Amino acid sequence: MFALVLYPARFDKTVTSVQPDDVQNVMYFDCRVFPNVDAYIKATNESDWAKEIVFEIMKVSGIRDIKRQRFLRALYWSAGSFTFLFLSQMMRASGALN
Repeated sequence: MFALVLYPARFDKTVTSVQPDDVQNVMYFDCRVFPNVDAYIKATNESDWAKEIVFEIMKVSGIRDIKRQRFLRALYWSAGSFTFLFLSQMMRASGALN
């Protein structure tokens, strides 16, 4: 459960839900989008940096919310597991599970 917190699999859904049409994603270098240096320099010069920064903030906030929800879910499952183990050991110690 805690691995799901660290490595969210729904990253693409978070990104596509907030991405405007004119953001070029120049703050994250991807070789598939920018195959050479000239393409990256051109995209950097043509981009609106305020929109790029706002997009990155919104993307990170979405990922942070997913991680928070998954962390709480894993924490609840851990608490339930420890409660179950505690109760089963108490019943075993009292002789109810013989």
